[in-house]
Amino acid sequence: MNTDQAMTAFIDSYFRAVKGFTAALQAAVSPYQISFEQYQIMRDIAVERVQTLTDIVKLRGVTKPAIARQISSLLRLGYVEQNTANEDHRRRLIHLTTTGADVERIITANARERFQIITQHMGDGELAQLTELLAQLNAALETPTNE
Repeated sequence: MNTDQAMTAFIDSYFRAVKGFTAALQAAVSPYQISFEQYQIMRDIAVERVQTLTDIVKLRGVTKPAIARQISSLLRLGYVEQNTANEDHRRRLIHLTTTGADVERIITANARERFQIITQHMGDGELAQLTELLAQLNAALETPTNE
């Protein structure tokens, strides 16, 4: 297989996989009027990976205004709330509301079911290998090119 054939095969496989998994996740989040990106934020808050808007920006690698828009939508829906930190009144901590925590748990349960189907089909070893390969791909994509 030459480089062009390999690139075409890679792109086709990548888009089919992303499309399939994204469709399953979108089906899980759409009843709650949120996007997959907003679910990711809710999940990150639920598992205590993030506490502030700045934490989310660093984790997700997107702009502060983009995250602020996502948070605003979640605030309007009543899924998150912001409070001032006791130790530093400049920090705004983001928390899930009771409703937000319930929604996050339901969506996560649905996503987990889909993920278990993938795990059963691929097996733990191959899935771990794929996860590592995707991490390597992300690292390669983050490497600046010489233009």
